[in-house]
Amino acid sequence: MKYRFHSKLTLLLQAIARRAWFTSMRSRLTIAFALVALVGVSLISVYGYQAAQDYTHQGIKARYITRNHISAHAIEGILREVESDLRTTVGDPAVQGIIRAREGDGTDAESVMSYAMWIEYLGERFEVIAQSYGRYAQLRYLDENGNEVVRVDYDGTRTRRMPQSELQNKTGRYYFQEAMQLPPGQIYISRLDLNQERGQIQIPYLPMVRYAMPVFNQQGERRGIVVFNVMAEKIIQDYAVHSAEEGVFVFVADANGYYTHHSAQPEKEFGGPGDLNTGQGLRADFPEVADRILSGQPGEAYTTELEIFYAPIQTLSGGGDFWVLGLAVPRSIVEAPMRQSTWLFAGVLALSLLLAGGAGSLAARRIVGPLEALRRGARQIAEGNLNQRVQVRGGVEVTELAKAFNQMAESLQRQEIERKRGEEALRGSEAKFKGFVEFAPDATVIVNKEGEIILANTQTEKSFGYASEELVGKTIETLIPQRFRQSHAGHCTNFFAHPRARAMGTSLELLGLRKDGSEFPVDVNLSYHGTGADVIVLAAIRDITERKRAEEQIERQIQHLSALRTIDNAIAGSLDLRLTLNVALEQIVAQLGVDAADVLLLNPYTQTLEYASGRGFRSKAIERSRLRLGEGHVGRAALERQTVHVPDLSAVIKDFVRAELLSAEDFVTFTGVPLIAKGEVKGVLEVFHRTSFNAGTEWLEFIETLAEQVAIAIDSAQLFTSLQRSNVDLVMAYDATIEGWSRALDLRDEETEGHTQRVTELTLQLARAMGTFGESELVHVRRGALLHDIGKMGIPDSILLKPGPLTDEEWVIMRKHPQYAFEMLSPIAYLRPALDIPDCHHEKWDGSGYPRGLKGEQIPLAARIFAVIDVYDALTSDRLYRKAWSKAKVLEHIRAGSGSHFDPQVVEAFLRMVGG
Repeated sequence: MKYRFHSKLTLLLQAIARRAWFTSMRSRLTIAFALVALVGVSLISVYGYQAAQDYTHQGIKARYITRNHISAHAIEGILREVESDLRTTVGDPAVQGIIRAREGDGTDAESVMSYAMWIEYLGERFEVIAQSYGRYAQLRYLDENGNEVVRVDYDGTRTRRMPQSELQNKTGRYYFQEAMQLPPGQIYISRLDLNQERGQIQIPYLPMVRYAMPVFNQQGERRGIVVFNVMAEKIIQDYAVHSAEEGVFVFVADANGYYTHHSAQPEKEFGGPGDLNTGQGLRADFPEVADRILSGQPGEAYTTELEIFYAPIQTLSGGGDFWVLGLAVPRSIVEAPMRQSTWLFAGVLALSLLLAGGAGSLAARRIVGPLEALRRGARQIAEGNLNQRVQVRGGVEVTELAKAFNQMAESLQRQEIERKRGEEALRGSEAKFKGFVEFAPDATVIVNKEGEIILANTQTEKSFGYASEELVGKTIETLIPQRFRQSHAGHCTNFFAHPRARAMGTSLELLGLRKDGSEFPVDVNLSYHGTGADVIVLAAIRDITERKRAEEQIERQIQHLSALRTIDNAIAGSLDLRLTLNVALEQIVAQLGVDAADVLLLNPYTQTLEYASGRGFRSKAIERSRLRLGEGHVGRAALERQTVHVPDLSAVIKDFVRAELLSAEDFVTFTGVPLIAKGEVKGVLEVFHRTSFNAGTEWLEFIETLAEQVAIAIDSAQLFTSLQRSNVDLVMAYDATIEGWSRALDLRDEETEGHTQRVTELTLQLARAMGTFGESELVHVRRGALLHDIGKMGIPDSILLKPGPLTDEEWVIMRKHPQYAFEMLSPIAYLRPALDIPDCHHEKWDGSGYPRGLKGEQIPLAARIFAVIDVYDALTSDRLYRKAWSKAKVLEHIRAGSGSHFDPQVVEAFLRMVGG
C-alpha cells in the first residue's frame, strides 16, 4: 500500500512538472516564496496561539481565585466580630452580678441588686445583641452545672426570652464540656453542625457554630460559660451565594471534608457522623484532590471535569480549626474562550497563507518585467499591501528606481508595524480598563462627551435593574429621576467645559432611578479621561441607602436624647407637676409622632386612674376619664404593669370603656404605658394615632423610656408636695407648742394673764410699721414675743407670785429670768433666731438694763421694739400692787423714757402707730 502511494505521488509530480506554467521561472519563484512564507507564518501563529491560550486561561483563573478569596475574607471578618461580641458580653457587669447574687443568697452585695434583676438585665442585653446583628440564633449563659440561666432565641425576625420552665441542662453537650476546661480569656469554637434541641436534631435543619467562653468569679473559680449560637447558614450564604454563577457551584466544608454548604446539591450537606452520618463530602466526591483542598492553604485543584479554587476560613483568630470555601468551575466554562480563540487563529493562518502566495506572485512578476513589477508594486502599495518588494535586473536607472521603491515600501511597512503595535497595546489597555470597571465594587458607567453610556459594569445592573446592553447608547439621564434631568444636562455642559475629578462624598448627594421607577440616594465619583473629541468620563455610583438610614437613625437617637434632656431639665427646674407633665407631653407628641397624648394619675386612696394633663385632643371630654385598676385597656396596663398596644380601635371599640368620651376624636390606634417609679404604679401614659400605625420595637422602647421619665417626674412632685405638707404640719405643731408655753406662763402668773398675746400682736404691728423686717423674720419676732418670759419658769413661786415689793435679793433672782430663757431655748435649733426678745427685752438704750448691760444699737432691734410694747401693756394693765394707768399717762411715760430706756426711733414709730 505504501509503495503504491509513493508511486502515485511521483507520477503526479512528474505530470505537474511537464506543465508549461510550472516550467517558468515566475511559477517556480511563486511556489518557493509561498513555501518559505508558510513555514514562518506557521511558526509565529503556533507560538502566538499557545501564548494567547495561556494568557486567557490565567485571566479566567485569576478572576475566580480573587472572587473566592474576597468571600473567604468577608466570612472571616464576620467571625472576628462574633469573637468581639462574646468577649464584650463575658465582661458585662450583669454576668458577674448574677454570680455574686447566687453566691450571696440572692443579692449582689456590690450593686445591691437581686439575682432576678441581674437575670432581667442580662436577658435585655442578649435581646439587644440578637436584634442588632441578626446572626445569633441563641445567646445563653450556663452555670457550672450546665443549667441554662438566661437564654434568648432569635428566629430572624424577633427575639424570645425563654421562661424558666423551658430552660434546659446542657451538661452532656460536647461544647459545654470542652469550653469549661479552657483557661480564662480563651474562646472555644465548636464544629459547624446541625442544632439539637433536647438531644434531637432540630427540623427544619438549622446549622450552627457555637462560640463559648468560660466565666469565673472574683476568686478565680469556674462559674459556667457564655455561649453564642451563630446561624452559620446566614453568614455563609450571604457571601458564598454571591460568588456563584450559572454552571458554577460553591461549597463550604469543615476540616474533615464534610459539606456544611453545597449550592448545587444541598442534600450532601452535614454528612458527618456528628450530624446526618451519610458519608457525603469532599473525600467521597474528589478523593484524588481532597487532601490538597483540606490542607489549610489557598490554592486550586483539578479533576477530569472541574477546576476547584479553594481558600481556608479561620474560625478563630490566632489559628485553630478552619473551614474551606470552594468554587467549583466546570472545565468547559474555563476552556470556552480558548476554543473561540482556536478558530480565530485558524482564520489568521489561512489569511497569512493567502497573503504569502500573493506576495510570491508579485515577486515573480518583478523578475519578469521590472517596469511592470514597479507599476504593479506601486498599485499594491496604494491598495495597502506593504509587504510588496521590487527586484529588477536592468540598467542603473531601473535598479536605482527599484531600490528607492523598496526603501519607500520598507519605511511604510515599519510605520504600519508600529501602528499595529500601538493598536495592540491600546486594545490591551482597553481590556485591562474594562476588567477594572467590571470588578469595581460600585456601579460604574463610562460616558462619552455627548453624554451617552458606552459601558456599564455588572454592579450597575444590580443597582439599577438594567442589563448592560439596555444602557449602552442611552444618555446618563436615564439613571436620574425625571425632575432632575434638565438641570443635570446643564451640569454636564459645565463639567465638560471645566473638567475636574470629584471624589466620593465631596458634593451634594443625588438620587438614582432604577428601572422599576424606584429612587435611591447615591454618591458619585467622576474621573475625566482623554483630550479633544476623544473624551470619556468614568462615573462610579455608590448606593448610600444604608448610610442614609444609619444617619437618620443617629438623628432620631439625638432627638430622643434631646427630648429626654428637656424632660430632665423640666423635672430638675420645677416641682410643679402640671408644668412638668405639659413639657413631657409636648416632647412625646413631637418625638413619637402621635396625634394626642395624656397622663392619668393613680389616686392611691380610691385606686382609680384620673385625668391629669393632655395634648392634641379635639375636645375636653377626655378630662372626665376616671377608671378603676384593671378596668379597660388603661386599667389593665396599670394593673399588669405592661404596655398595652391596640392597633385597631374600631375592632375592639365595644370593649373600650371610654368609647363615648373619644367618639369625636377619630382615633385608630392606642398605646398605654404604665408609669412606674420605685416599684410603685403612678399612673398611665396614653398615646393615640388618628391613622393606622405599626408600633415597632424601637418606637415601643422609646415610649417606655419616656414613660420612665414621666414616672420619675410624678414621683418627685408627689414627694415634694408630701414634704411641704409635712413641713407645714411641723411648723404648726411648733407654733402651737410655743403658744401653749405662753398660755402656761400666763396661767402661772394670774396677774399677767393675757399679757403675752397682747404684747405679741402689738410687737408684730410695730415691727411691720417700721418696715425693717421681712415676713420670714417676723415669724421669729412672733415666737420671741410669745416666749419673752419663758425664763420665769425658773423663778420660785414665792418670788414670782409675791403680792408686795421684792427685796434686793429677790430682784437679783428675778433678773435672772432672761438668762434662764437663753439657757432653755438656745439648745433648740429652730428657736435660736427668736432669742433676741427673751434674752434682751430688759436691756435699756442707755446701757443700764440687764442681764448684759447692752447699750444703743448693741441691743437687737426686735428687743428694742418689744421693750416699748412690754412697758406699754404692763402700765395699762391692773396689777396686785397698783391700778392700770391711763393711756395718756403711759404714752407720756414712754416719751419721757426715749433716749434713756427706749430707742428714740422705736418710740417715734410707736407713738405714730397708737396715735400719741
